[in-house]
Amino acid sequence: MPGITRAFDILIPASEVTTPKHPETNAPSAKKKIVWIPSPPDGYATYFTVVFTTAEATAATSGWPGRRAMGSRLVWRTELPNGQTVWLVASELPIDEWMRQMLTSFKQWVLTKGRRAMEEAGYSEIEEQRAFIYGRDEQAGMRWYIDVSIANPED
Repeated sequence: MPGITRAFDILIPASEVTTPKHPETNAPSAKKKIVWIPSPPDGYATYFTVVFTTAEATAATSGWPGRRAMGSRLVWRTELPNGQTVWLVASELPIDEWMRQMLTSFKQWVLTKGRRAMEEAGYSEIEEQRAFIYGRDEQAGMRWYIDVSIANPED
């Protein structure tokens, strides 16, 4: 639909969902509104999609972008000074074999070569080490990030 731009996706596979180890993350804050999204089922990833719509597309949208086509749920939205609306929607999709292999390879690399480089750089004291993988799908015209937990399996 004209006037709708899918800016980027943040993918969080169920295998990468962790509970923060530092207590201040779990403490309620009066200053920030936190929206907790349930963890996706095993073998799935939650896709958080950022979408921009023009004022015309916003007026023509029934609910939010992707509501019917993607089966998404609305997480957040706000109006921008230029008349556009920015939306954050979430949906669960199965993880394909390509993504599963990429996550496995990336984690193996980090736990061998990458971990040594992180320790040498002084990052070994970080309690909850995380990383992300960035990619582009030129054909679909979209960018994505995959959030990855760098927890050592022996931890």
